[in-house]
Amino acid sequence: MSSGKFNTAVRGEYYNDEKGVIINTGTSNGFQTYGYSLNLDYAIAGNTMWRIEGKDFRARIKYLP
Repeated sequence: MSSGKFNTAVRGEYYNDEKGVIINTGTSNGFQTYGYSLNLDYAIAGNTMWRIEGKDFRARIKYLP
């Protein structure tokens, strides 16, 4: 959505590091997560933007305590 100086966006995200190259979890399935994010942008000037963003990530396996 766009309204003059304000813009919003919604994104879906998925990450799969099956072999644990970037994130080593010590599990046989590697690291897999999915989530979404929502952001609000405000154009302060022609080359300056302020953004607030919220994210939520989920996984089938509990990686962190």
